[in-house]
Amino acid sequence: MRMLVVHPGASWATHDVHVGLVEALKDSGVSVCEWRLDGRIERSHGFLHYLWRQQRRKDKTRKWPKPTAGDVLYQASQGIVERAIEKNCQDVLIVSAMYMLPERIELMKRAGLRVWLLCTETPYDIAAEMRIAALCHGAWTHERSQVDAFRQVQPNTNYLPSAWRKGTHTPAQVAAECDVFFCGSLFDERVEYLSRIDWSGIDFRLYGEPINRAKGKLDAYLKGGIIPNETMRDYAQRARIVLNLFRAPKNECAAESLNPRVYEMAAAGVCMVSDYRPEVVDKFGSAVPTFHSPEEAGRVIRDLLADPGRREQNIKNAIAAVEDDHWHSRSSQVVADIIQWSTRQCLNITDAQGRCSWPQPMVAQQRMSSTSLSGPLTLTPARQT
Repeated sequence: MRMLVVHPGASWATHDVHVGLVEALKDSGVSVCEWRLDGRIERSHGFLHYLWRQQRRKDKTRKWPKPTAGDVLYQASQGIVERAIEKNCQDVLIVSAMYMLPERIELMKRAGLRVWLLCTETPYDIAAEMRIAALCHGAWTHERSQVDAFRQVQPNTNYLPSAWRKGTHTPAQVAAECDVFFCGSLFDERVEYLSRIDWSGIDFRLYGEPINRAKGKLDAYLKGGIIPNETMRDYAQRARIVLNLFRAPKNECAAESLNPRVYEMAAAGVCMVSDYRPEVVDKFGSAVPTFHSPEEAGRVIRDLLADPGRREQNIKNAIAAVEDDHWHSRSSQVVADIIQWSTRQCLNITDAQGRCSWPQPMVAQQRMSSTSLSGPLTLTPARQT
């Protein structure tokens, strides 16, 4: 199987999902080519705004339109179909759809490519995700409670829980440097929640962005912005307790499932507490104590800080609970689902050597006459190499 995996475009949480999945797919024998949308978005933004500034300097008599976000995304995704065909990929797997234009997906399908979507933002951006999922050949969502909703627009939808990375999220014996650690986006509701917890006498260290949202209420605890995954793991392992707060959906959709950080922190051997979601209890039982309010969170944290033996036992139980929840396991499900869905839809199937059978990716070839190098442009199956 040859696959183009499209980076989500963001540099933090969904980036780690992309990296873990790509590592696991490669280790399982899938030939993977990456389309790094994050770097392309940054470069396209700089390039288009440079041209815009140049135009304004050269001709100040007219008003030149400033490049839009859509312009940047269009530029950043140019060439994605050609790359898939060039690398002889049969499949395109899009990790998150926040920055992928629907027009590109249509072009992929017109080129004979199978297109799959991993929805990482359910239920927060479910409406946008469902619109994109309907255009693809199949999809996965990280939120178990919304699978049936997705199947209304995309019958080929399964639940794919998040996971941790082998070789990255492993336990380490290090001395504690603080009591409680939290790193995450500082949504308004999170800042409010954190500010209502009684932190008196507790060494709480907070990392998040945008930093200005925490100013005033959490100044005493704010140590920096968002940090890379590996650095966050190191900081977390040096805390007696790691705090997890789920993002609150602003729509009416239910949210039951774990986020990537819970899997990663459990595998890394840290003691966690979390606000309540059904899957926290289903997965960990009492190994990850839960709470329903800031006041209860304060009590849970203080009780756990006073009981080192319980913290150690919780760590052991949490590690055991996620032992098989790594990206290598998830990648096996992804491949199995693609094969099953492709067979069901009579889509392009590969042979034992990973070569593509009909319908193949299409490439432009030009009919030439003996007297002219110009001629009509036709689409023919790509030659296998």
